[in-house]
Amino acid sequence: MSNITNNRINQTIPATDQVTAKQQFIDLNLLLPFLLGLEAEEKKGMQGINVSNKQWVEDCLNEMEQEPGILPSFINPLNVKNDYTLYLELDKIIVHAKDFLDKLSDTQYLAGAEAYAVCLIYYRLAEAAAKAGLPGADERYNRLKERFVQSPEPPKPTPPPADGPDPMP
Repeated sequence: MSNITNNRINQTIPATDQVTAKQQFIDLNLLLPFLLGLEAEEKKGMQGINVSNKQWVEDCLNEMEQEPGILPSFINPLNVKNDYTLYLELDKIIVHAKDFLDKLSDTQYLAGAEAYAVCLIYYRLAEAAAKAGLPGADERYNRLKERFVQSPEPPKPTPPPADGPDPMP
Protein backbone atom coordinates (compact mmCIF):
# COMPACT_ATOMS: atom_id res chain seq x y z
CA MET A 1 0.00 0.00 0.00
CA SER A 2 1.77 3.13 -1.17
CA ASN A 3 -0.51 5.48 0.76
CA ILE A 4 -1.96 4.39 4.08
CA THR A 5 -4.75 6.91 3.79
CA ASN A 6 -5.95 5.17 0.63
CA ASN A 7 -8.01 2.42 2.22
CA ARG A 8 -9.21 0.57 -0.90
CA ILE A 9 -11.33 -1.89 1.01
CA ASN A 10 -13.25 -1.04 4.15
CA GLN A 11 -15.82 -3.75 4.33
CA THR A 12 -16.97 -6.59 6.52
CA ILE A 13 -19.34 -9.41 5.65
CA PRO A 14 -22.42 -9.56 7.84
CA ALA A 15 -22.79 -12.90 9.62
CA THR A 16 -26.00 -13.68 7.73
CA ASP A 17 -24.25 -13.11 4.38
CA GLN A 18 -21.36 -15.35 5.49
CA VAL A 19 -23.83 -18.11 6.29
CA THR A 20 -25.63 -17.58 2.97
CA ALA A 21 -22.38 -17.65 0.97
CA LYS A 22 -21.22 -20.85 2.68
CA GLN A 23 -24.64 -22.42 2.10
CA GLN A 24 -24.49 -21.56 -1.60
CA PHE A 25 -21.21 -23.44 -1.90
CA ILE A 26 -22.77 -26.38 -0.10
CA ASP A 27 -25.74 -26.15 -2.49
CA LEU A 28 -23.39 -26.15 -5.50
CA ASN A 29 -21.72 -29.29 -4.20
CA LEU A 30 -25.12 -30.90 -3.76
CA LEU A 31 -26.16 -29.77 -7.25
CA LEU A 32 -23.05 -31.40 -8.77
CA PRO A 33 -22.50 -34.46 -6.55
CA PHE A 34 -20.22 -36.13 -9.10
CA LEU A 35 -17.45 -33.54 -8.62
CA LEU A 36 -14.31 -35.06 -7.18
CA GLY A 37 -10.76 -34.29 -6.23
CA LEU A 38 -7.71 -35.88 -7.80
CA GLU A 39 -4.36 -36.38 -6.15
CA ALA A 40 -1.36 -34.89 -7.91
CA GLU A 41 0.05 -38.38 -8.49
CA GLU A 42 -3.20 -39.47 -10.11
CA LYS A 43 -3.14 -36.49 -12.47
CA LYS A 44 0.43 -37.30 -13.49
CA GLY A 45 -0.79 -40.56 -14.96
CA MET A 46 -3.39 -38.86 -17.16
CA GLN A 47 -3.35 -36.77 -20.30
CA GLY A 48 -5.98 -34.06 -20.17
CA ILE A 49 -7.55 -31.97 -22.87
CA ASN A 50 -5.76 -28.73 -23.64
CA VAL A 51 -5.88 -26.10 -26.35
CA SER A 52 -3.72 -28.12 -28.71
CA ASN A 53 -5.70 -31.36 -28.52
CA LYS A 54 -9.27 -30.19 -27.92
CA GLN A 55 -10.10 -30.06 -31.64
CA TRP A 56 -8.55 -33.49 -32.12
CA VAL A 57 -10.87 -34.95 -29.47
CA GLU A 58 -13.85 -33.43 -31.31
CA ASP A 59 -12.58 -34.90 -34.59
CA CYS A 60 -12.09 -38.29 -32.96
CA LEU A 61 -15.61 -38.24 -31.52
CA ASN A 62 -16.97 -37.48 -35.01
CA GLU A 63 -14.98 -40.40 -36.39
CA MET A 64 -16.35 -42.70 -33.69
CA GLU A 65 -19.88 -41.71 -34.64
CA GLN A 66 -19.13 -42.32 -38.33
CA GLU A 67 -17.47 -45.70 -37.77
CA PRO A 68 -18.21 -47.16 -34.33
CA GLY A 69 -17.20 -50.64 -35.52
CA ILE A 70 -13.54 -49.85 -34.91
CA LEU A 71 -14.17 -49.69 -31.16
CA PRO A 72 -14.10 -52.87 -29.10
CA SER A 73 -17.46 -53.73 -27.53
CA PHE A 74 -16.31 -52.81 -24.02
CA ILE A 75 -15.88 -49.11 -25.01
CA ASN A 76 -19.17 -47.26 -25.20
CA PRO A 77 -18.87 -44.22 -27.51
CA LEU A 78 -21.77 -42.56 -25.67
CA ASN A 79 -19.68 -42.58 -22.48
CA VAL A 80 -16.82 -40.88 -24.33
CA LYS A 81 -19.20 -38.27 -25.75
CA ASN A 82 -20.70 -37.69 -22.28
CA ASP A 83 -17.22 -37.18 -20.82
CA TYR A 84 -16.38 -34.60 -23.46
CA THR A 85 -19.75 -32.87 -23.07
CA LEU A 86 -19.18 -32.66 -19.31
CA TYR A 87 -15.70 -31.24 -19.97
CA LEU A 88 -17.25 -28.47 -22.10
CA GLU A 89 -20.04 -27.79 -19.59
CA LEU A 90 -17.61 -27.55 -16.68
CA ASP A 91 -15.34 -25.31 -18.74
CA LYS A 92 -18.15 -22.73 -18.89
CA ILE A 93 -18.66 -22.90 -15.12
CA ILE A 94 -14.95 -22.88 -14.28
CA VAL A 95 -14.47 -19.54 -16.04
CA HIS A 96 -16.87 -17.95 -13.58
CA ALA A 97 -15.55 -19.90 -10.59
CA LYS A 98 -11.94 -18.87 -11.33
CA ASP A 99 -12.97 -15.24 -11.74
CA PHE A 100 -14.82 -15.38 -8.43
CA LEU A 101 -11.97 -17.16 -6.63
CA ASP A 102 -9.45 -14.65 -8.01
CA LYS A 103 -11.55 -11.74 -6.73
CA LEU A 104 -12.08 -13.48 -3.39
CA SER A 105 -8.34 -14.13 -2.97
CA ASP A 106 -7.29 -10.68 -4.16
CA THR A 107 -9.76 -8.95 -1.87
CA GLN A 108 -8.57 -11.04 1.07
CA TYR A 109 -4.96 -10.22 0.20
CA LEU A 110 -5.65 -6.50 -0.05
CA ALA A 111 -7.61 -6.44 3.22
CA GLY A 112 -4.78 -8.25 4.99
CA ALA A 113 -2.11 -6.03 3.43
CA GLU A 114 -3.93 -2.88 4.47
CA ALA A 115 -4.39 -4.10 8.04
CA TYR A 116 -0.75 -5.25 8.28
CA ALA A 117 0.63 -1.99 6.86
CA VAL A 118 -1.24 0.16 9.37
CA CYS A 119 -0.27 -2.19 12.20
CA LEU A 120 3.39 -1.80 11.22
CA ILE A 121 2.96 1.97 11.43
CA TYR A 122 1.28 1.64 14.81
CA TYR A 123 4.16 -0.54 15.96
CA ARG A 124 6.71 2.11 14.93
CA LEU A 125 4.62 4.82 16.62
CA ALA A 126 4.41 2.71 19.80
CA GLU A 127 8.19 2.33 19.68
CA ALA A 128 8.63 6.09 19.34
CA ALA A 129 6.08 6.72 22.11
CA ALA A 130 7.91 4.29 24.41
CA LYS A 131 11.23 6.01 23.71
CA ALA A 132 9.57 9.36 24.42
CA GLY A 133 8.30 8.05 27.77
CA LEU A 134 4.56 8.05 27.05
CA PRO A 135 2.95 6.17 29.95
CA GLY A 136 1.97 2.60 29.00
CA ALA A 137 3.59 2.77 25.56
CA ASP A 138 6.54 0.61 26.55
CA GLU A 139 4.23 -2.29 27.54
CA ARG A 140 2.39 -2.07 24.23
CA TYR A 141 5.61 -1.85 22.26
CA ASN A 142 7.14 -4.80 24.15
CA ARG A 143 4.08 -6.97 23.44
CA LEU A 144 4.14 -6.08 19.75
CA LYS A 145 7.90 -6.45 19.25
CA GLU A 146 7.70 -10.15 20.16
CA ARG A 147 6.56 -10.72 16.56
CA PHE A 148 9.94 -9.52 15.27
CA VAL A 149 12.24 -11.18 17.79
CA GLN A 150 14.37 -13.79 16.08
CA SER A 151 14.51 -17.14 17.83
CA PRO A 152 18.05 -18.17 18.50
CA GLU A 153 19.17 -21.13 16.47
CA PRO A 154 18.96 -24.34 18.46
CA PRO A 155 22.35 -25.57 19.55
CA LYS A 156 23.88 -28.08 17.21
CA PRO A 157 24.40 -31.51 18.76
CA THR A 158 27.94 -32.15 19.77
CA PRO A 159 29.40 -35.29 18.25
CA PRO A 160 30.74 -37.81 20.76
CA PRO A 161 34.48 -37.74 21.23
CA ALA A 162 36.42 -40.12 19.00
CA ASP A 163 37.89 -41.83 22.07
CA GLY A 164 34.55 -42.00 23.88
CA PRO A 165 32.34 -44.97 24.52
CA ASP A 166 30.77 -46.73 21.58
CA PRO A 167 27.12 -45.59 21.36
CA MET A 168 26.16 -48.99 19.92
CA PRO A 169 27.47 -51.66 22.36
